[in-house]
Amino acid sequence: MRKPTTTSKKTPILNINFLKNTPLFCDLPIAALKNIAKKFKRQELTDGSILFRQGDDGDAFFIIAKGSLEVVRFDHKCRESIIVRTLQIGECVGEMAILLKQRRNSTLKAKGDTLVFVLHSQDFLYLIQKWPTISLNIAQTLSQRLNVVQDHIYKDRQVNIWGIAECKSLKDDFLLSLVKNYIKLKEKNNKHVNILILKKETTSIKNYTHELLNDNNQIHIENTTSKQYNDTQYDLIIHHDNIDNLLTHESSIQTIIYDQEYTAINPKIRPEIQYMVFSKQGIPSKNCVINHNNGNTTDDTIARLVRLLLKQSIGIALGGGAALGFAHLGVLLQLQKIGIPIDFIAGTSMGALLGVMYAAIGIKDTIKIAKSMKTPWHWLSLIDSSFIYSGLIKGEKIGQFIDAKMQQKKFSELNIPVSTVAFDLTLAKEHVFNQGFLKTGILSSISIPGLFTPQYCVIDSSSNELAHAFIDGGVINNVPVNVVKEMGADHIIGVHVISAQSQEAIMSHHQNTSGQIFKAVNNYSQKLNLGARLQMLLRANHLLMAGAGKEQIKEADIAIIADTSQFGFLEFWKAEEIIKTGEKATLLKNQELIKLI
Repeated sequence: MRKPTTTSKKTPILNINFLKNTPLFCDLPIAALKNIAKKFKRQELTDGSILFRQGDDGDAFFIIAKGSLEVVRFDHKCRESIIVRTLQIGECVGEMAILLKQRRNSTLKAKGDTLVFVLHSQDFLYLIQKWPTISLNIAQTLSQRLNVVQDHIYKDRQVNIWGIAECKSLKDDFLLSLVKNYIKLKEKNNKHVNILILKKETTSIKNYTHELLNDNNQIHIENTTSKQYNDTQYDLIIHHDNIDNLLTHESSIQTIIYDQEYTAINPKIRPEIQYMVFSKQGIPSKNCVINHNNGNTTDDTIARLVRLLLKQSIGIALGGGAALGFAHLGVLLQLQKIGIPIDFIAGTSMGALLGVMYAAIGIKDTIKIAKSMKTPWHWLSLIDSSFIYSGLIKGEKIGQFIDAKMQQKKFSELNIPVSTVAFDLTLAKEHVFNQGFLKTGILSSISIPGLFTPQYCVIDSSSNELAHAFIDGGVINNVPVNVVKEMGADHIIGVHVISAQSQEAIMSHHQNTSGQIFKAVNNYSQKLNLGARLQMLLRANHLLMAGAGKEQIKEADIAIIADTSQFGFLEFWKAEEIIKTGEKATLLKNQELIKLI
């Protein structure tokens, strides 16, 4: 044993009455106590000095006569020292290390000036042999001490209790993937986990769980009927059973995951429970449906489910800005490099178009398409002139472009839940598209007033109402942070592509690009001097979106603002350069972003 920093004096032996009041020796006769007291040595410790350290030899037994000792344990899994408890006057320590011939499992540090009496291990073993009642008292003391330590360790533990309704799609492979992704998420935060799985038939899953085990993780598998467990000792408890048993017999369940085959389930039976449907189609919400499609692996979908369950999901709000919106692709590319998963997307205008494409075909293919259109003429091919005063562009060719680039046609088919934001002129309020046809949601969101004709569609097909008119959502909600929050995201990244420094500088680009593009469309636009009209419209729209986005992005947990001041609102052919502004802006937030994972 290492010598602690102490002061030592030759003083009278341990007081007999004090020894009589200690739990280990309370049953012994006075004559025995007198002999025992002679064997103890006095040892004084100053405040903060160490009696022994974790890993030292267990070669002595101690009784505290004055002051107190902090029991400090270094947890290698959590990589931190934890004060497990504080030993007070009359308490003993060191008996187990002697009996089991083990090294110290904790460090003991004096809290204030402290006096202890020390008994060498050989003397302690002799006493146990001579007076067996000491052994019984040791057992009782250790049992009480273990309960105290466990209560301290587990009192702050957040226990997750999930129920999985057993059915065709939610069998053992689903359960194992859920556990694997739970462990993976915890390991990113250097957390070890203790998991209990309760199911009727345990043999099949026991054959696979060993693959998930390591020094940091423990997985216990018990029969559903087992009740011999303490909830507070586990980080995660999973009940894998039929839906009726989960609803009626397991009162502690916090969340139930079920398949769409349970169409008759009534959440009102247990309103305190969160219900999540694992389905191939559906609309995401807080009590949500988790989309699982052919374009998305089951493991990816379950990883998103686990992040939602642990309240660690990440959403992103992509703002409008016409060509400047290509900065979003730089942001999304850099987030992928860092390893930030995106669970929800809400986009306005160009943010809506690129958000949908990202969810449908991925970042690489979306960037490839953007970079391939390198000249103004590539973009002119998407323009179909309108001869009505409500807008200069119909948008039909853009709709055809959207259909051609994405196999998915509906929101429910996307790999990631996406919402697009538009302004409903009919009702004069914001409208969020998250179901129905993608083309409708995108065109409604990008229809810059005066530039595009409004998009018309019926909101409720079951009624006889007339179609509503929709324009660019940037007029009301340019960086839709609130929409991502409503979708269920726990952490929100907001992206604004019209930076403060760009609000004035960018105006010089409008005159050079707007008139040039639209004079090339046809003689009709030249006669009406549409370039001048467009310049005025774009300037007004730009200032409106810039100001709105500046305020809205303040609600995000992390705000990324790209410096796009060197580019024009309509310079779509400069996608490659604009993408880099998004990458650069994201790198500036690298440390904040890493904390999300």
